[in-house]
Amino acid sequence: MKYYMRNRYSLLLGLVISSVLSFADTIENENAEVFFQQALLLYNSQAYEAALPAFQKATELAPLVSNYHHMLGKCYGRIAEEGSWLTALRYVRKTLTEFRKAVELDDNNIQAWKDLEEFYRRAPGFLGGSQDKADEIRVRLNELKQENNGKRPEIVAPEPQ
Repeated sequence: MKYYMRNRYSLLLGLVISSVLSFADTIENENAEVFFQQALLLYNSQAYEAALPAFQKATELAPLVSNYHHMLGKCYGRIAEEGSWLTALRYVRKTLTEFRKAVELDDNNIQAWKDLEEFYRRAPGFLGGSQDKADEIRVRLNELKQENNGKRPEIVAPEPQ
């Protein structure tokens, strides 16, 4: 009888702990989405420096969300474009890292693939640019287009005018 009660107690405790962890995970992901939405508002207002900490927090809270990494990379890229050479050098590698992470997490994230391709085409070689890699990505984008029957992909965050 003791063995039965102990196993029952262990099972119940395991279920409670599992529920608490699942709930904590849900709260963390919801908080990540709040940070992400805040960052998008700032980004779309061209307040890239202000958006950066919110994008960073969103990716920290939900590191497996491709779109979060993609937009963090775009934010780094905008800061690099608008800043001095020193600023650009500081952020350009981070841009590449986040774009790579985005497509690694979601191989079907067409917008991230397009931005990674553009990065490789525009960046000088010493900063990670590569026409060969851009061409490889173009092949992947064509494959994705065929898989989607030529449908236009959903845009995550429109570029500010």
